[in-house]
Amino acid sequence: LGISSVYLNLSLLNRFQSNLDKKDSLNFILAELYSETDNYLRENERSNTSALIMAGGFIEGLHMACDVAQNTKNEKIIKRIYEMRLSVDNLISMLAEYEQEPGFAELTSKVKELQLLYSAVKPADIAAQNQEGKTVFLDDKQLKAISEKVKMIRSEMTKPGLH
Repeated sequence: LGISSVYLNLSLLNRFQSNLDKKDSLNFILAELYSETDNYLRENERSNTSALIMAGGFIEGLHMACDVAQNTKNEKIIKRIYEMRLSVDNLISMLAEYEQEPGFAELTSKVKELQLLYSAVKPADIAAQNQEGKTVFLDDKQLKAISEKVKMIRSEMTKPGLH
């Protein structure tokens, strides 16, 4: 990606290593690292690469959440996956700015397919309750469909040539 100079910042690496056991500190350091990377790419007229990194991070995080949710049926994670529908809308808006760039139109189209899966979840579905009386944000079928679409998008994004 040509951004190694951002990651060779020794003070940042030392802070990262010193805080491995502090989740809040790591989150702050990672946010700072993302910001530095984004600034570097924008200053070097590579904002399309920044958009791909953002999209890749989002899809990877959603992929991991879907994998955990399918294996554990953890309601908090399933709710968070459902809440990510708003971020999918934002991701599409961001990607649309680069649709003329190679690979972006295809990626945007795939993310729009994910958006359609989220759109299929109706408020009545969310109001449903399981047998224990807990709110169900995504049923097993909806979670599986979203998980499979995310897995497919992730697979496409990790193929050589998009970047």
